[in-house]
Amino acid sequence: MQKTYSKYRLEYRSENSPEDYEFEFCETSEGWRAYIRRPNDDDYKRYSSSRATDAETSHRLTDSENGKKYICWDSPVRSLEAMRRITKDWSEGTAKFIHTGETFGGTVS
Repeated sequence: MQKTYSKYRLEYRSENSPEDYEFEFCETSEGWRAYIRRPNDDDYKRYSSSRATDAETSHRLTDSENGKKYICWDSPVRSLEAMRRITKDWSEGTAKFIHTGETFGGTVS
């Protein structure tokens, strides 16, 4: 998969919790991808020490070429603006999961 790395970055603070998130956007032949710069794996474990940290529950995938984590989404993202909205939704869902245990699908983990 050919990737075009861009200078697009986004820093986001959750509306309902003190967590900060940082993303780097990349356009691939399959659509846009949001790499998760912060929280990193260590931060994630500290934030959610009593929560599951597996990729499925946390909606994070790992790029096989560079080892970076990115947001898991169920369909290709065709625009940068759509990817920006998805990162906000993912951040809010992650913050809710960290504080309540409620997953993106509505179950408690």
